[in-house]
Amino acid sequence: MKYFPPKDPTETRLLSFEFDLPAGVSLSGSPTFVLTQLSGTPDPNTGTMPVGSAQTVGNVIEQMVTAGINGNTYSATVRSPTSAGEVIAIGAVLPVQAAWLQ
Repeated sequence: MKYFPPKDPTETRLLSFEFDLPAGVSLSGSPTFVLTQLSGTPDPNTGTMPVGSAQTVGNVIEQMVTAGINGNTYSATVRSPTSAGEVIAIGAVLPVQAAWLQ
């Protein structure tokens, strides 16, 4: 499981997910990004944290995120089809913590 460093609630941050692909296989099609709250204060705005759509850059999927509630932890998952016909995913933990607490 991948862990991102804490993100301040006021930051907009780029999350990068690098896939280790076999030779000759590439990410293809449109990637998807899902953010789910794991713990903390109930956050009715989790669905608005992603900014824009996930983008594929070589074997990396990038997604901008903003906001979040201080003290909460979120699960971030990207999925992408590959040129080999698979759909692969990477999950990560994203803690949100005020900068002065980091």
